[in-house]
Amino acid sequence: MTIGVTLPLQNRIDTTVQLAREAHEAGLRSAWFGQTFAYDSPTLAAIVGREVPGLHVGTAAIPVFGRHPLLISSQAQT
Repeated sequence: MTIGVTLPLQNRIDTTVQLAREAHEAGLRSAWFGQTFAYDSPTLAAIVGREVPGLHVGTAAIPVFGRHPLLISSQAQT
């Protein structure tokens, strides 16, 4: 079984990356991000995925209202 964590909203991206790194070092294999008004979860997941190799990242449901389909497609491919 793979165990992951939902990381809380932090004011700084560096803090979120550090929390993800600590979670990975503690043996957790994935980190999940919810969409809020404070940050864009696919972008944050991409940053954490780049900075913490070996940690799987994912997002909760993303509201698509107001987002162009090409933007969503590009983020998914990234």
